[in-house]
Amino acid sequence: MKRKFQFLSVFCVCALLLCGCGFFDGGAGGASGETSRGDSSGDTDETNETEVRYSLEGNQLIVKCHFEKPEISGAGNGTVSVIIPGLGSTIETTSLPFYTAKLALPQNMTVGRVSVSQGELSSLEWITLKENEYAPAENPPSGNQDMKAGEGGFRAEASVQKFSGVGVAYVRVFPVCYQPGEKTLTYWQDITVTLALEEDPWDLSHLEEEDIEEIRSLVENPEQIDEYIIN
Repeated sequence: MKRKFQFLSVFCVCALLLCGCGFFDGGAGGASGETSRGDSSGDTDETNETEVRYSLEGNQLIVKCHFEKPEISGAGNGTVSVIIPGLGSTIETTSLPFYTAKLALPQNMTVGRVSVSQGELSSLEWITLKENEYAPAENPPSGNQDMKAGEGGFRAEASVQKFSGVGVAYVRVFPVCYQPGEKTLTYWQDITVTLALEEDPWDLSHLEEEDIEEIRSLVENPEQIDEYIIN
């Protein structure tokens, strides 16, 4: 009888342990399900992170961008705001994310033309973006002529500024577009901007060491400056 009682006790303990494991496993699964609802794409964090790469291929400077998905948040009165972490926002009627790359050009080169290619288009409907209370009536003219490319509301721009004779390309990419009449937000996560380079003799006779260090801290490809031949 005593042995039978011991057997029943062991059996009950094992049963309780199995039930407890099932309960906690179910709780973990529920927490995981809540997290996955925040991102139904199933993409990994590595895929979703914004990443920009640069490469020089012949007379082309190529900028390959992969952007995180836009984040939508309530802004009051039935409107929303949109951001992409790490990107700036335009100051227009509505604010949209944009990315700026500052790239040192190869010596004695300038940008002659800009072209873009986009990956898959995604869209969100029934979106009402919050309008900025104070927005400029028009964009002020820049000191350099912007070269633009893109269609369907998407655009990329490039301009060149000289710093002590060194050419620096400013590349601006606008991966998110908004059509207020249709209340539709469209975006591209993968965008490639190609800068076609042309010859443009530089005068580096006034370039000092402190100028070089300042430019190195400004651009995102300082290794390009190491290729310069400075007399």
